[in-house]
Amino acid sequence: MSLDTLMQTLFDERVERITLPNGLTVIVKPDAASNLVSAQVWVKTGSIHEGSLLGSGLSHYVEHMLFKGTERRTHKAITDDIQSHGGTINAYTTFDRTVYYVDAPSESFEPVLDVLEDIVFHSVFHEAEVDSERSVIQREIDMGRDDPDRKLQIHLFETAYQTHPYRYPVIGHRELFDAITRDQLFNYYKGAYVPNNMVLVIVGNVDVSACMTHVEALFGKHPRACTGPIVPTVESGQLAPRTCRLKGDYQLTYGSITYKIPGLKSKDAPAVDLLALILGHGKSARLWQRLREEEELVHHIDASSWNPGETGLLWVGYVCDPDKRDAVESAVASVMEDFIQSGPTELELDRARRQLAVGEVNVRKTMSGQASRLGTAEVVVGDLAYPRYYFDRLAKVTLADVQSVARKYCISEGKTSASLAPDLANEPSSDSAIPQGLKDFSEHRLSSGMRVLLQPDARLPKVHLRLAGLGGPLYESSGSRGFTSLTSSLLTKAAGNRSSKEVAETIESLGGTLGEVSGNNSFGLYTEVLSEDFPAALDIIKNALLAPAFKADDLHREREAQIATIKEAEDDILDHAIRRARELLFEGHPYAQGSLGTVEDLKSVDEDSIRSHYVRLLAADNLIVAVSGDFDEATMLAELEAAFASVPQDAFEACDVPASPLLAPVERTFSMDREQAVVVQAFPGIGVKSEHYYVEEVLDELLSGMSSHLFESVREQRGLAYYVGSSRMLGLTSGMFYLYSGTEPAHAHEVAQTMEEELARIASGNVTEEELSRVRTHLKARKRMSLQAPGSRAGQAVLNALYGLPINEWREYDAKVDAVSREAIQAYTKDHCNPCSRVQVLINAKPSSEAN
Repeated sequence: MSLDTLMQTLFDERVERITLPNGLTVIVKPDAASNLVSAQVWVKTGSIHEGSLLGSGLSHYVEHMLFKGTERRTHKAITDDIQSHGGTINAYTTFDRTVYYVDAPSESFEPVLDVLEDIVFHSVFHEAEVDSERSVIQREIDMGRDDPDRKLQIHLFETAYQTHPYRYPVIGHRELFDAITRDQLFNYYKGAYVPNNMVLVIVGNVDVSACMTHVEALFGKHPRACTGPIVPTVESGQLAPRTCRLKGDYQLTYGSITYKIPGLKSKDAPAVDLLALILGHGKSARLWQRLREEEELVHHIDASSWNPGETGLLWVGYVCDPDKRDAVESAVASVMEDFIQSGPTELELDRARRQLAVGEVNVRKTMSGQASRLGTAEVVVGDLAYPRYYFDRLAKVTLADVQSVARKYCISEGKTSASLAPDLANEPSSDSAIPQGLKDFSEHRLSSGMRVLLQPDARLPKVHLRLAGLGGPLYESSGSRGFTSLTSSLLTKAAGNRSSKEVAETIESLGGTLGEVSGNNSFGLYTEVLSEDFPAALDIIKNALLAPAFKADDLHREREAQIATIKEAEDDILDHAIRRARELLFEGHPYAQGSLGTVEDLKSVDEDSIRSHYVRLLAADNLIVAVSGDFDEATMLAELEAAFASVPQDAFEACDVPASPLLAPVERTFSMDREQAVVVQAFPGIGVKSEHYYVEEVLDELLSGMSSHLFESVREQRGLAYYVGSSRMLGLTSGMFYLYSGTEPAHAHEVAQTMEEELARIASGNVTEEELSRVRTHLKARKRMSLQAPGSRAGQAVLNALYGLPINEWREYDAKVDAVSREAIQAYTKDHCNPCSRVQVLINAKPSSEAN
């Protein structure tokens, strides 16, 4: 089926559009693909519609308040009613709309729609709830100010737009938000939330007639009301480039370059979208290839088109070292000029067109995605037929059309450049790759025997705590594979005197995060909150560790979710191949299965078995806490001592099972009902404790990315594969190093041969210093970027401590990477990536006779 035919098939769908007497627009699309339904209320009000209170964040505030109670339901009853019917409910606010959506089993359609109607029309805005939610949003605003990407975006919009309300952040300016009264909030809600200012979208396994009967009974009773005139604001013409330069306590430079473009309704929209994709979508895009791969000016760069309503921005975003911003901006301008002069190639145009088509297909995979697409067409564009119109125009876009929109819109008069860079006065000296402002982690012991790692860092008012212990496959016997991962998930649920919901509500009311981690060798928990909220977050962690409930309903849900994740991995052809390679390489070893385990073992788990597994891991000798952020060291130690004094002090025995050597090469071919083929070549690797760790790190990078010799050979020169690269699975003292590629079935064996040739090239010592220099530079930059967030730093430190490695390994990283020589890589490849010890897995498409 051709691409055009496929797209037309997508648009040949039954969609009913009905307008009730009160002005409510209802869109219903029956879809019996699964017994699910998505109901979404699109309110035509957003931050640009706030009138005299523009910039205060009224719309976003109202969105929060609609979950805080109605005339019939408390805030708890709202979520309880939805969850009891198997549904989920959420909302979002943007510049021009606020959307409330419920996804649920189709048999629950009537009760969940009742909840949706209730919150939209009957919210009460109790004064106490208004004050409580104000505090939550204040934290959200403050955390946004701490986020460099968000901070940059706010100032970019403020610079690019001088008169249009897009210049105000959706969440509002703090000082304006703080001044909002309950009456202002409620009056805005009552004025905007009227049926003739809404669209109700329903997609799922519903009968249209029965659906409309229920809709009319719930939504039809609300009267039409005046909404006041909505006068579109036209941005005044930009006559010259605009620039915004910000500085602060950062280690890297974050930048954006934008050009004014028309909105979705413009006939130029498809060509502009194609332009953005060709310039900056993916690692084959022009900007990525030029600035990252060829000139090594950026760590990351991309481009996108943001074009709601009547106006928008072609957006280039990048991250670079502080001394490269000017060079980056010059290089982007050069790429733009080259494009304006030469235009795109046929290959670029076809690839971008297909990417847009795939995106359209992907959004339709779920009921929620389909409803969102219909809502966008109706509310943002004003025409349900817009997707068909868009793709009809897309199919007709020529090379000249894309070049023409580049000439029309990518001009200096419409350009805005913004950057957020380190303050040079506080910048580390240029001869040091690792930021010197960071303190080392210091190590302490609590009275229980638990180890504690502390790294005070007062640059941001946040604290990240990560708790970890040894666990995973090495601690799971046959029949209990995946229990550690499941245990980790359950530790974030009901504990102490809190239910799972109360745990979530507590942490989310702080604007914080709570999560679990589990892998091949460890498990753990983490939380990150503002500094002032740390005691509350620590209480949650303490109860999770010492008083987990392991309730049957939580166990059931998390087990099913983990099983679903395993099945999703099996459905993915690349993950499927990697899993088969791992099973063959580690046959009979605990690492043969990933940390998620097996479906069979998970089905056998119950409360007693999961609790027994956890008790084995819960020992002070096995647990380490790392904390990074804004705190007083003495106070933190006292708080941790009080929290973890009762951790069991039972002896803990660390496990390690040596992997058996592969005695002969293994090759297996499997079939899946897929279009592509996947090749994986796996070799016995090393563990995190190996003296060759950094050698393998460099080798992995040498074989990865679009600048690698392997990619150049397989993809660019021979056109054999869609993707190709390498990766590794790290155990304690053993692992798996592997190459992978996705290709056409007819090319699979040639790709495998090319992989073998590339490894032979490296084993022969035929690696240039230029290749090694590029790899070292990228690895060191990536390490530096990983040190920005306290969570990443705490995660690295706690795992190093668990594995008996230096807790401040980041201090040594650059030197270790620089010390990896061509000869060391050659020797490692000869010893470890030998065809005689290789597992090769080929996943091929099923013959047509087997496909059904």
